[in-house]
Amino acid sequence: GNKMTALKKTPTPEIHEKVKLPVGVTINGKCYKDIELHPVTIGASYESQIGARETDLLAIIDLSAMIYVPKLDRKLTYDEVHSMSRQDGFKIDHHRVLLEKKEREQATASA
Repeated sequence: GNKMTALKKTPTPEIHEKVKLPVGVTINGKCYKDIELHPVTIGASYESQIGARETDLLAIIDLSAMIYVPKLDRKLTYDEVHSMSRQDGFKIDHHRVLLEKKEREQATASA
């Protein structure tokens, strides 16, 4: 399949993390630093794996299902995430932990 297609856009979920990237992702010559991390559902994770190439890394597949760019109104593609700076990666990892904590807290609150 064509790897440039991004996942279906999803409205901003109740649980999300707003992140300002230190470096940012450049798409069509424009740099985007403001992103949101959205929880990845099992469905979204499997959907993005189905379209994946054999060489694609699962961690990056999941990240591309998570990273939403409000100004683009879409999630990032695998190749866009793959080309991001390691500095951005560290920041995203930090916020991913916070996002997962929020998910767990919400699950506990509603239990």
